[in-house]
Amino acid sequence: HFSSGLIHSDPPDHTRLRNLVTKAFTTGVVEAMNARIQEVVDQLLDAVQPKGQMDVVRDFAFPLPSIVISELLGIPAQDREQFRSWAKSVTSFQGTGRASGLKALRSQASLLEARQYFHEIFAQRRIDPRDDLISGLVAAEEQGDKLNEAELVSTCTTLVLAGHETTTCLIANGLLTLLRFPDQAKKLRANPSLLPSAINEILRYETPLQRGFKLVAKDSKIREIPIKKGDVVLQMLGAANRDQSCFPDPDRFDITRDGHRNIAFGHGIHFCLGASLARLEGGIAIRTVLDR
Repeated sequence: HFSSGLIHSDPPDHTRLRNLVTKAFTTGVVEAMNARIQEVVDQLLDAVQPKGQMDVVRDFAFPLPSIVISELLGIPAQDREQFRSWAKSVTSFQGTGRASGLKALRSQASLLEARQYFHEIFAQRRIDPRDDLISGLVAAEEQGDKLNEAELVSTCTTLVLAGHETTTCLIANGLLTLLRFPDQAKKLRANPSLLPSAINEILRYETPLQRGFKLVAKDSKIREIPIKKGDVVLQMLGAANRDQSCFPDPDRFDITRDGHRNIAFGHGIHFCLGASLARLEGGIAIRTVLDR
């Protein structure tokens, strides 16, 4: 699974794949989700508001991106719970440095089941295309080239897993941080135009994905430390986003900061394709909670 697909390749394969995926995952597609995201946010908050309390992750931050990415891809509503279970199982293995053998096997089983599901849904969409991202990816063509089956499976699985986990963390971290710094929450309520910079500061201050694994493509040096081709290195994104040479007083949470240089969504050719969707969901979710 991890030998093909958008985030597991470099040019020229990566360039071809990104061009194909971008054709289906456009800014227009994301912007068209605005009203639907607001509707889902309102439904989730309506369900818990009479109780006067909620578990932010269970009741709000987790179901929101799960519903949005499932609808965007074209996964039927009755299958969403299964995808939540698969995503939770896979990320419970990927997100820890102390995975047990049992957890690894459960994660692998979930990944294989998700892959089989996508094989079946691709076959359906080839016969009966619909107005959804899966149909767009199946049909996407660039100079006579298409995504092959392995690339389709890897890309869609990545979109589902990324669409669940990182946006959940953005929303949950954002609300927690605003609760910890009520002066900043008050400032945001008083001036809603600060929302884009507030989202950037949340991404910087409590980076949703703290680390990223990379395979070294050629012999290199970082500050005179040799790193060999084939070595696995960890990009510590959370640490980079607290780099005082880029962000003065980095341990201070300040929603007026110019934090657009944060690398929460990566950098360069592997910059996250779903960044605009995550920002949109996070912004609508946090603004609506503050309004209520």
